[in-house]
Amino acid sequence: MSEVAVVMVSWGRAQLLDRTLTTYFQTFDPARATITVVDNGSERQALDVLFNYRKRIQRLLLLNENLGKPAALNIGVGSSLQEVRKLGYQNPEYFLFCDSDLEFKPGWLPKMVTSYQEHRVLTDGRPLGGLSGYVHAPHQLTLDEGNMTKVNILRLPAGCCLMMSREVLLRNGQWDTRRMIGTVDTSYLRNMCTRGYANAAVYPESVIVHCGKKDRTWHLATRQPKYRP
Repeated sequence: MSEVAVVMVSWGRAQLLDRTLTTYFQTFDPARATITVVDNGSERQALDVLFNYRKRIQRLLLLNENLGKPAALNIGVGSSLQEVRKLGYQNPEYFLFCDSDLEFKPGWLPKMVTSYQEHRVLTDGRPLGGLSGYVHAPHQLTLDEGNMTKVNILRLPAGCCLMMSREVLLRNGQWDTRRMIGTVDTSYLRNMCTRGYANAAVYPESVIVHCGKKDRTWHLATRQPKYRP
């Protein structure tokens, strides 16, 4: 079983999805990471992209309708943990939750894992909860230097590519399915803080870049989906 279980939620946006999967498979280590993709009821264009990668995706789960990102994440986690229990593995040690509009940079996997291991206890004494591979606004961050890598302590780091240990995941529980876009990740990260964890982001160099910020699949104002082929 892998060291890192990647759980990706997709819905439409075929070109961004293709870029995400292309860069993932160009940069991942098959001995260390597996990927589960949960598709939220996409139409043909995005499904064609997924089918092109189906032999390389360990678990491809196709939903008949869009259940929302929280439900899809919970399904992906359940599928991964079910396999772990069934086969008697102790791994994965980490889960990486990501959207389908990213670009994975070379070296992202060892950088994320090493950063998490080095900063399990942060400078303020709190254990590390979620670690993002993407930084929204570097000039607003407070630098915390480690031995080999640097992370920034953030209450609400970017949720588009969020890593956490299996221990943290099991303690923090499922994503709230009452939440939709705009509050899915922030509510989950707030729960970590209430449980005594601190969240952070890899810095100064983002190792996973968010490419689809201008092409969202949900209206931020109305919290309603807008289909992106």
